[in-house]
Amino acid sequence: MNMKEAVISVLKNWNNFTGRASRSEFWYFCLAYFLIAIAVSFVDIASGTADLESGQMEMIDILWSNGY
Repeated sequence: MNMKEAVISVLKNWNNFTGRASRSEFWYFCLAYFLIAIAVSFVDIASGTADLESGQMEMIDILWSNGY
């Protein structure tokens, strides 16, 4: 299972509470989530809305972190 298949599988089966995810599915999804979170943070910094001195999260970061 590659990263794309893992993310698609997790998004399709988010409400299936029977069985288990494979190890590769779990870790690929965690890696994809981490990479997307970093990209969202870079967009936030590049747009000039991030306050790096106070460490406050901006709206795009809050929406992303609350989505999962």
